[in-house]
Amino acid sequence: MSKLPTTGLPHSVGSSDIHAGSWEHAIEAAISALRDIDARYERDRAGVEKLANCAQTRTRLLDELKRRHRKDREPYVLHLADVHQRRMTVALTRLVH
Repeated sequence: MSKLPTTGLPHSVGSSDIHAGSWEHAIEAAISALRDIDARYERDRAGVEKLANCAQTRTRLLDELKRRHRKDREPYVLHLADVHQRRMTVALTRLVH
């Protein structure tokens, strides 16, 4: 299994850095990070399936891997939801005014 560090959101895509002009960059950076996390998960999962001979060990390792995968993805998914909410707020504000 890969032991890459998980550090949360890079500074360049943190919620406090979102301005109307940087939304696209923030979205692209978060999606790219999610793709990397998902690719690492798939590699690690395949490795566990291939190398873990004992069903109990395989199940434990896969459960641990799933938990890490969800934990690693969560800040990026929440960030994307935040960017979406901000964009919708700006769009609705423009419609009203």
